[in-house]
Amino acid sequence: KDMDRKHIGLLGHSEGGIIAPLVAAQNDRVAFMILLAAPIIDLYDLLLAQDSLVAKASGSKRKEIDDLIRTNQHLFGILRSVPDTNESKQQVIQYLDSTGASDAVIEYTLKQLCTPWMQWYANYRPQETLLQSNCPVLALYGGKDIQVPFAINKPTMDSLLSERKNDKSRCETLDGLNHLFQPCKSCSISEYVSLTTTMDPAALSEISRWMTELIP
Repeated sequence: KDMDRKHIGLLGHSEGGIIAPLVAAQNDRVAFMILLAAPIIDLYDLLLAQDSLVAKASGSKRKEIDDLIRTNQHLFGILRSVPDTNESKQQVIQYLDSTGASDAVIEYTLKQLCTPWMQWYANYRPQETLLQSNCPVLALYGGKDIQVPFAINKPTMDSLLSERKNDKSRCETLDGLNHLFQPCKSCSISEYVSLTTTMDPAALSEISRWMTELIP
């Protein structure tokens, strides 16, 4: 009874930032969205950029990163061009066999990639869904995020929010914060477990300030 049913919104982090617009596009009662580290470029492009940055942060050398990108371009390309999961499995096996990959690597790759969900993910274009709703949006990115890097996502988000013409929407980058909105040093994925901050107060303050302005 103490809920204001006219102002129920969605907050999604990372993959949740993909799901929230999918919900809002189908339900015009969503009053607002808060998208934290939300992918907004084509997910195929994000996967390639993400793998490159994660490998670099973990200490991989340039040649190793180049080889990884080349392999992933081929593998994700299979997911995008072959809708049948069984057929995509066969093509992944053939390709990895040709590279000399071990049976363990092939088995691991099949489990990671050759699923209906991953095929959907590799083909999904989040920007098209965001344009299907017009509720206010607060989009936040961490300046040190290597999983959803702001440099390739924020410009697209800025452009889409401008196109939606909702003057209450905003997109901001919070300097020095990783994918989980924690202050970080190496900012690698392996560092997550050693960080004690759950979420930096700057992120929480930004969310609170925006919601206060949105819903007086």
